[in-house]
Amino acid sequence: MSDAAKDMIRARTKQIVLVQDAKGLGTGVIVGPDGWILTNKHVAPSVGPFRVVLSDGQNVHGVGVHQSVHHDLAIVKV
Repeated sequence: MSDAAKDMIRARTKQIVLVQDAKGLGTGVIVGPDGWILTNKHVAPSVGPFRVVLSDGQNVHGVGVHQSVHHDLAIVKV
């Protein structure tokens, strides 16, 4: 694997977060610089609140903004 490919993987790994509520946890991906996180609806089934753990270990507060039952997707905002 080239160094450029390894750098791209490292950069994307920083976008992966942990999303947790009282019932369980899962992962999500930061999709923009404004704190929008894409995850699954079964991970974020409500408006929260959610504890979001960033790749650097920082804990931040998140709220569910949208859930799609049909696509099993959810959007969380931190």
